[in-house]
Amino acid sequence: MAGRRTLAQAEQRGPEFVGATPADMAAQEAGARNALALVEAEAATMAQELGYQGALTVGTLEDEIRFYQRRTVEAILEAGKRLMLLKKITPHGEFQQRVQMLGFSYPTAARFMQAAAKTSKSLKLRDLSDQVKNASAFLELVTHDDDVLENLQEMDDIDRLSASQLRERLRQAEQDVKFAAEKRAKAEERADKAEKKLAGKRP
Repeated sequence: MAGRRTLAQAEQRGPEFVGATPADMAAQEAGARNALALVEAEAATMAQELGYQGALTVGTLEDEIRFYQRRTVEAILEAGKRLMLLKKITPHGEFQQRVQMLGFSYPTAARFMQAAAKTSKSLKLRDLSDQVKNASAFLELVTHDDDVLENLQEMDDIDRLSASQLRERLRQAEQDVKFAAEKRAKAEERADKAEKKLAGKRP
């Protein structure tokens, strides 16, 4: 008919296998297998170069990463204990020099010693040292009191928090503790006033 335009053929959309022949599907599957085999071969080569001898599976690697993350916090505490003892037996004025010879900056050594000293005295911090995997995040905990740390023990995701996320949680926990303390102080003040008022009415 005059004036009618020919419509363009509709573009085929959808999964790649739609309209594919068995030969096409087999070729796609073979390509995927080849790509996976290439990645596995590259990972095996990297593992050999790194001296890694464990299983190359996602589950195994994640479990081992968690293990060494825990060991990182443990290493901080164990190093901190020994630094404290070294400081105790080192003649006055020599400790800082010895710390530098060990490859520590003095502020880092001081944080490790603070972590070890506080963890040895705080049951809550000791419990959290087993849960928190991130070394920087754990060092954030050391600077806070037990009443703030108590709020963190109830969190299910604390083992997955970064240092910045944990810092935000600690800030919120501090505010909660402050609010509870103010509320308790006001309640005690009201009770004290009521007691004095009652005492004034007694004969």
